[in-house]
Amino acid sequence: MSEVFDSIAYKYDKTFTKTAVGKAQRISVWNYLKKKTLHEKYILELNCGTCEDAVFFAENGANILATDISAEMLNFCKLKIKPEFKDKIKLQKLDILDISELKSSGKFDYVFSNFGGINCVSIDSLIKFSSEIKKNIKPEGSIIMVIMSKFCLWEILYYSFKLDFKTAFRRFLNKKISVKIGDNEIDTYYYSPKKIAKAFKDYQIETKMPVNFAVPPSYLNSFFERHKKTLEFLIKIDKILGKLKLFAIFSDHFLIELKLKQE
Repeated sequence: MSEVFDSIAYKYDKTFTKTAVGKAQRISVWNYLKKKTLHEKYILELNCGTCEDAVFFAENGANILATDISAEMLNFCKLKIKPEFKDKIKLQKLDILDISELKSSGKFDYVFSNFGGINCVSIDSLIKFSSEIKKNIKPEGSIIMVIMSKFCLWEILYYSFKLDFKTAFRRFLNKKISVKIGDNEIDTYYYSPKKIAKAFKDYQIETKMPVNFAVPPSYLNSFFERHKKTLEFLIKIDKILGKLKLFAIFSDHFLIELKLKQE
């Protein structure tokens, strides 16, 4: 799997991070994170990509161990991290399936994964991860994940309009699907908040919210780059709908925060 993400690292920021839709989606997540106490917190980031979120955490006073399965993604992290943040952001090449190999100097306040990294993990592996990561989280700590949902209303409407019903309902009808990443394909699993809660049975849900419901999936970015006023309108709608938990199951991604149950 590492080779798949190595092959797209050089264009990841251009094709997602810096796009109009990509920025809108990430700002929605950051607005939630800004409500948390980040200063002097210790954060483990999984599937960090090119460290856009790690830099955000550092700018808000946190210390981060940013991990990714892709060595090339981490190389781009090194280019992005400013000198003043080099002591705050540490990097480790790590597969989420090998969490026991984590090189940490202590327990974490937050474990964070953004934009579908969790969707590359099967439900059985996710259950195993939920058990293994417990020893790395402080008692008052939490796991915050942004996950591609099982039922994306935007995707259903868009592909149904094109009469491509197989693609329209692909997330809902399949346990896993092969998604094209660059010149390769990777098994992708879509989850509902309920399914995640079952996988993390020793945790309780603190928050779940849509990311984003009105803002479209990133593969529609080229249209909205040409129609930015429409995207701005959809962003405004999301500022209202983002407060409604119901829409989490119908959005392209949803955010879920979990805390260990107290015995």
